[in-house]
Amino acid sequence: MITIAAVLVLASTACSGTKSADNATPATTSAAAPAQADFTAKEKNYLAGLKKIDKGLVTNEERAIRRAQNICLDVKGGEFNDKQLADRAAERLSGGDATINSTQAAKVVALAKANIC
Repeated sequence: MITIAAVLVLASTACSGTKSADNATPATTSAAAPAQADFTAKEKNYLAGLKKIDKGLVTNEERAIRRAQNICLDVKGGEFNDKQLADRAAERLSGGDATINSTQAAKVVALAKANIC
């Protein structure tokens, strides 16, 4: 009987310990959630410029910055003229939340050159 009582006490302690661990998990999970990116002044300026062209371009700001960095790689590579840069930017940025034309894309390239590259 004493052995059975000891097993029951240990089992109930283990259960209550599990509940404590479960209760701690959400706090740990929320603390581990990534923080929103801190953008530089130039990145903020770039995003503001994009928003003026088409609000859909900044639906995901981090993605917008990554795409600008890709535009900069094209610019630095030197193999594309201004029209080709604009065409490539229009392809990269169109779809999903925004569709831009080559004139708008040329503005995006200029913004990227001024603020990101």
